[in-house]
Amino acid sequence: MPSPRTVLRAPLLWLLAPAMAGIAIGQSWPCSPRVAGGVAAGSAGLAGIALVFSRRESIFATVTTLLALAGASLGIGYGWQRWRAPPPFEPLPAPREATLDVRVLRRFASEPIRRSVGGMGLIESADPPLIRLAGQRVYFSVTKKRGPEPLVSGAYRLRGVIQDVVIESPQDGFHQMLIAQGVFLELRRGLVLRAIHPPSRTTRWVNRARNAIERILAVGIARHPVEAALERAMFLGEHAAMTEEQRTAFQRSGTFHVFVVAGLHVGVVATTILSALSLARLPKGIALITGLAAIAAYVELTGAGLPAQRTFIMLACLQCSRSFRLPGNSLAALVLAASITLVIDPQELFNPGFQMSYAVVTALVVMGTPLLRRWEIAWRPWSSLPRADWGWLRIAIRDLGRKVLHGAATASVALLASAPCMIGSFGVLSLGSVLANLVVVPLAALSVTAGFWSSLCGLASGELVSGLFNRAAVLTIKTMVALVALGSRVPVASVSAEFRQPWMAPAATVAVVSAMLAGASLRWRRSAGGFWLPVAVFVLVLLFGVKFGGNGAIVRR
Repeated sequence: MPSPRTVLRAPLLWLLAPAMAGIAIGQSWPCSPRVAGGVAAGSAGLAGIALVFSRRESIFATVTTLLALAGASLGIGYGWQRWRAPPPFEPLPAPREATLDVRVLRRFASEPIRRSVGGMGLIESADPPLIRLAGQRVYFSVTKKRGPEPLVSGAYRLRGVIQDVVIESPQDGFHQMLIAQGVFLELRRGLVLRAIHPPSRTTRWVNRARNAIERILAVGIARHPVEAALERAMFLGEHAAMTEEQRTAFQRSGTFHVFVVAGLHVGVVATTILSALSLARLPKGIALITGLAAIAAYVELTGAGLPAQRTFIMLACLQCSRSFRLPGNSLAALVLAASITLVIDPQELFNPGFQMSYAVVTALVVMGTPLLRRWEIAWRPWSSLPRADWGWLRIAIRDLGRKVLHGAATASVALLASAPCMIGSFGVLSLGSVLANLVVVPLAALSVTAGFWSSLCGLASGELVSGLFNRAAVLTIKTMVALVALGSRVPVASVSAEFRQPWMAPAATVAVVSAMLAGASLRWRRSAGGFWLPVAVFVLVLLFGVKFGGNGAIVRR
């Protein structure tokens, strides 16, 4: 009998999928309070029907229960999105100067040479002519030099020019992302007048620790300012420290994700921490709590970005199921993490980062692992030769082949899942990303590991050891940048592309991931198309939904 962990079962997905559909409907079709009450009553009625029929044993009762649960979940998703949605927005007649009290929700990284810092906030109050803006989300860009600088939390009184968010071109992915998350206003040329609610003690402590780590990561590499900036970008998520040329090269190669603190970074740090706690032979409960607390501290140090938060929720769900021997698996933990994320903020569903991260991880779980197993079975060199006669060279070739197959399977599946979001957000299809990620991801993992041990040793007053780790990171980063720059010059490495309609990007992501889930449910049988079903869907998306060529503009996120 197979272990529960090896069987991909996620019953919660039958509730999450219709709830996500309800959230999407709520975003597109607002309703009046009367309609909302009707939806709530209908959802409660369907839930009652599901409860009644779940006690009966028949095919009709089973089908009725599933349909009633799906309908109730759809109604709950719709109602939750409308409940959490910002007030109706009326466009401003023209840009105007305004004074706003803004609570910071998210801080965006900015280049050291820039005089402004940007972020996302919630308007708590405004000048009398603009009182109706209270409750709206706003993107702000304020001057660094004058007044207190907004941190990652707190509330501030800002003065600047308020205007509507306008999508300047089909490739303007940044403003599209803002509108998708319910941000219809932006405050430009802002100035911080005063702090209304200063950041908490925890936030101030996190910022002091972050500044200390930034100093540690610069020990011994003063002669390499570019690589030092990239090390900070990779370990702390300060990708704004990159030059425009570097940013473009990594985006076109499909490897820019190594500078966004997400699965790779949190995974490397989590593996290191949990391995150390395992070697210490702590009780499972204490090791779990200590490990998750340390990983959460790293997420906070990196600015608690949404990709890092999503990864932490996924990791916490998976580790809890394993530590407490719950009948869970990677897919079930992933579905639970997505549910928690949408309960916290249903607008996350429309964030391209949410779509890409969950699509890629789902693809790796349901398709990447089975594909790797299929390839490993096919990769059996010298199978007719007794293993005792292989020698070290044959063993090394066998192990190297397995590692290459693992990287190729991971990169190929990730490309299928992430390509629609890449095209919709960046206007580029990175055909060379499979080969590029085979090289860049291991180097990035080494750099993150070096940054972790450098920070740990530096905080323990071991700056000499920190310098050694920093030099190792510099060597790794130089190699990675050189290879990416070389690959970006290949004409076919990336192709400019855009969807014919904006809604096609999320629809294509749903179609590809659905094909992967269908293939997994059919156990990837050859009679059902095997692993070619998602590939066929992906090709159809490219043929009928994507226009190639054009500006190929890289959107700065």
